[in-house]
Amino acid sequence: MENDELKFVLDLLLDDDDEVISAALMEHMVLISNLIEYDNLSSKRKANIERSFGAGHLRLMQDYFWPCNKLRTDGSLLRGPVFSGEIFRRRFCISRSLFDKVFTIVVTNNEYFQKGLRPNCVGKMGLTPLQKVVAAIRQLCYGISADAVDDYVRIGEKTALNSLKQFCRAVVSKFENEYLRLPTDEDLESIENQFAAIGFPGCIGCIDCSG
Repeated sequence: MENDELKFVLDLLLDDDDEVISAALMEHMVLISNLIEYDNLSSKRKANIERSFGAGHLRLMQDYFWPCNKLRTDGSLLRGPVFSGEIFRRRFCISRSLFDKVFTIVVTNNEYFQKGLRPNCVGKMGLTPLQKVVAAIRQLCYGISADAVDDYVRIGEKTALNSLKQFCRAVVSKFENEYLRLPTDEDLESIENQFAAIGFPGCIGCIDCSG
């Protein structure tokens, strides 16, 4: 059953409906919460830090992304995430709805993030797309180092940096033609009219009004 659900989400990445994909991805993040093994410690000493990826993913889900009225594995009822949408917006510098849109676009358009949707060759889950995207957004909105997100997201410095680079590439690739192009005459006229309506006519080209 779980493998069927995993395959279903992966197949949805080929769908054209962003809302369907977004809903499926969030539901998949809930499924992953139940699949990840949280105690991956072995008797042998490892060179890498044992971060417990699953604990990091579950914490993110419970704090910000858990759907309302979702049943835990023990049968008890969760009443949505710990923090409200208002707090989400303040801490992520974007609304939850915009996050879902960007998250969907990044995961569906970049293979680096898709790797976290499925178990590895030995059947274990690693860092999820949610952890990588959150790490990238936290670095961008707070201007912090890659190492600063490790203790909450449970992601190594190099992986956090790579997630940031891949995140930016995916966003630029998807939105470049719409948001990173030169403004048209119609765009400039619209902007000038908006400023004129609040008492700042002729602001186009004025450095004081560029913010």
